[in-house]
Amino acid sequence: MAALRVDPRFEAFYSISLAAHCLQVRPSTLSFWAFGRVSPMTGIRYQPLFKVADHKRRLLSFVNLIEAQVLRGLRSNHELTLQNVRKALQNLEPFRPDEPHPLAFIDFLTDNAGLFVEHLGDLIDLTRPEQYAIKATLIDHLSRVERGSSEIKGPVRFFPLVPGALGERPVQVDPRFAFGRPVLTGTRIPTQEIAARVTAGEPPEEVAVDMGLKEEDVEKALAFEGAQAA
Repeated sequence: MAALRVDPRFEAFYSISLAAHCLQVRPSTLSFWAFGRVSPMTGIRYQPLFKVADHKRRLLSFVNLIEAQVLRGLRSNHELTLQNVRKALQNLEPFRPDEPHPLAFIDFLTDNAGLFVEHLGDLIDLTRPEQYAIKATLIDHLSRVERGSSEIKGPVRFFPLVPGALGERPVQVDPRFAFGRPVLTGTRIPTQEIAARVTAGEPPEEVAVDMGLKEEDVEKALAFEGAQAA
């Protein structure tokens, strides 16, 4: 009997440092979201906001990466408190009890005050589940998450932010290629490999010719690899 093929989106590919770099968040922030923590002041245990692929080795999957991207957008773009997000996720459970990764597989909307999800043709305000709300605007940061067709549901590709490339998608993360490492869009060339050659002393223009790239592609790879988390 042939072995069942594992969906690469759920494979434990990403260390906290690599995932944090892709998302442009601090590793400590991502670690808090993924693993929770105990407050040194109060002793209160804060639970993780999503289930990681490999807790023992502290490795995340592509799906975890998307969950963290949703959290990043909600926290930075829409200024929702973590308390609100936690409450919304708790209230979501009765509607989608069999979905272990709601942040990645359910399309959220926001009005900057509450968290919403499409359900049975209505929009339920998950921070006030007894109320129904008028449809809010789509979360703009999710435009960087490409979703599959009816055959492959959920996220399939992610386009990280690249400094100096506003509105562009020069770098992509796809779990089917390069073990999920960031690559130049349209290629299978890891941005880390490009940066390593330039760091080793090769001129960017020579790296571009050798790899069959444009110089601007090399520059964008360097910009992504050199970006610091906010």
